[in-house]
Formats: sequence, structure tokens, C-alpha cells
Amino acid sequence: MGQIDAISLVINENVAQSSTVVADISQDIALVNQAALDLQNDTQEVTVNSQDLRELAANLHELLGRFKTH
Repeated sequence: MGQIDAISLVINENVAQSSTVVADISQDIALVNQAALDLQNDTQEVTVNSQDLRELAANLHELLGRFKTH
């Protein structure tokens, strides 16, 4: 039974190490997911800001058109 106990101990250690690795990978995936969500939110904000800037540019163009001299 000594060899079986030693093999069981090695298997249990390997399972414990695998569980730790899986937990670490799961945490890394969660961090990547959060980063992707943050990036999506930032992209949406940039889109809104660029639309606002386009409107401001159009308004400025219109105002400058009123002051053209010939």
C-alpha cells in the first residue's frame, strides 16, 4: 500500500496545483472581460464626443459663412 499512497499523494498534489492554475486563469479571464467592457464604454464615449465635435464644427462653419466678405 505504500506505493499506492505515494501515487495518491502525487495525484492529489497535481489536482490541487491544477485547481490553483484554473482559478488563476479564471481571474485573468475576468480581468480581460472587464478591460473589454471598459474599452467598449470608452469607445462609445469617443463616438459621442466626436458627434458633438462634428456638430460644433458645422455650427462654426455656418457662423463663419455669415461673415464672409467679397
